[in-house]
Amino acid sequence: MASTSASAGDEGWEDAGWYSADAAFPSGTICVPGDSVGNQACFRKNGDQWFVYDGEADLLSPYVNWQNRLSYDNGSTWQSIPYRSGKCRNSWPNGNWGVCNKDFYESSSLNKIGGHGSQVRFQLCLTSGFDGNGCYAWSNWIDNNG
Repeated sequence: MASTSASAGDEGWEDAGWYSADAAFPSGTICVPGDSVGNQACFRKNGDQWFVYDGEADLLSPYVNWQNRLSYDNGSTWQSIPYRSGKCRNSWPNGNWGVCNKDFYESSSLNKIGGHGSQVRFQLCLTSGFDGNGCYAWSNWIDNNG
């Protein structure tokens, strides 16, 4: 599993490490609605982890498209342009969860622009190779205070 520090910039594509061959949602996660064949994307605040489940053997690798923004103060004023963004792709065989580890600012930590904390949002997408061909709706912004 790859780990990325809290640094700015587009992180591009990351292949998820293997997490589980269990269809159950990883504990302590926030998930966006999945699609009709069971693909799923979730976030765990405690650990700053993205989870992606491949629900069907259809050659469309699911991925989570994520964004991270910082607070200018104590969480009432937020950046309008994301501080970081990236994609975590599950290239494991269907029926498996993949995971990507990150390190986001917490509400208690002083961030790079002098405020406290950060927020994330994400969406489930499908891809054939690395050419995105379909994303679902973005989640709401989620305080990363895990």
